[in-house]
Parts: sequence; C-alpha cells; structure tokens
Amino acid sequence: MVLFSQPFDPWSHRTRIVIAEKQIEIEIVQVEPGKLPEDLLDLNLQHDPHLGRPGSGLV
Repeated sequence: MVLFSQPFDPWSHRTRIVIAEKQIEIEIVQVEPGKLPEDLLDLNLQHDPHLGRPGSGLV
C-alpha cells in the first residue's frame, strides 16, 4: 500500500496516525503541491484534464 503525502496536509497526517495505530506497514511517498507524480494523477479523476470535456465520454 502506498500513501502519497504532502508536508502540511492534515488528511494524510490523520491517515498516518490510523495506519500507525493499526501497525500496518506502508510506503509513504512525499509529494510537493503542484508537482504530483503521474501515477497519482492517473488514479485521481479530479485531476483528469479530459474529465467533463465534450466528446471525452466522461461527464
């Protein structure tokens, strides 16, 4: 399991606390705001540049 985390993101900090409490081993990838890795962008439809465009099939 991989957690993409940003330095000042409260949601990733909360997730890390829960994961630590449950003693789950994960890989943590630190990302900078505005410089998200391609594999993360592929998973997140909110950042899909084609989302909602006419002819994209995604609305």
